[in-house]
Amino acid sequence: MKIFKTRKDLKQLAKDTPLYRIIKQCFKRTGHLDGYFVLIEEGDRNIDLPELQADITTLSFDGVFKVGKLYHGIYLTNNTFGLEFLIPDTDWLNENLKSNLDAHLH
Repeated sequence: MKIFKTRKDLKQLAKDTPLYRIIKQCFKRTGHLDGYFVLIEEGDRNIDLPELQADITTLSFDGVFKVGKLYHGIYLTNNTFGLEFLIPDTDWLNENLKSNLDAHLH
């Protein structure tokens, strides 16, 4: 799991990767962000963040959309703060998580 709270956090990714471009574009779109992005990686299941402790396979997302091979799940912790989960649709994606994301697709 990687956390992206500011553009400076993009240094966790190589600049020539699709994920780098997607997250950079998300920061441009949102401007000031009341929340942050969470990249889910292989083996990630339990979310242990200050704002949320949960099993991502059963998390009740407030919305999910899919662009290409990337799920973008949004979880609002309150009326002003949101966590945006970026989850690649790859071979390692857990079946339960995939089903949960598909159930919340808009």
